[in-house]
This record gives sequence, structure tokens and C-alpha cells, in this order.
Amino acid sequence: MYLLSKHKSKNWNHVHKSIREVSLQVQ
Repeated sequence: MYLLSKHKSKNWNHVHKSIREVSLQVQ
């Protein structure tokens, strides 16, 4: 499970970054 999370870490970072940008736009 740890390896799986580490493998998808890049994807999650990209997702969080997109969410953060959207949140900033909403405000």
C-alpha cells in the first residue's frame, strides 16, 4: 500500500495543485 501511494504521489500532487488553483479562483 505504501508503494502504491508513493507511485501515485505525482498524480495526487497534480490533483491537489489543480484543486488549489480552482479554490483560489473561486475566492
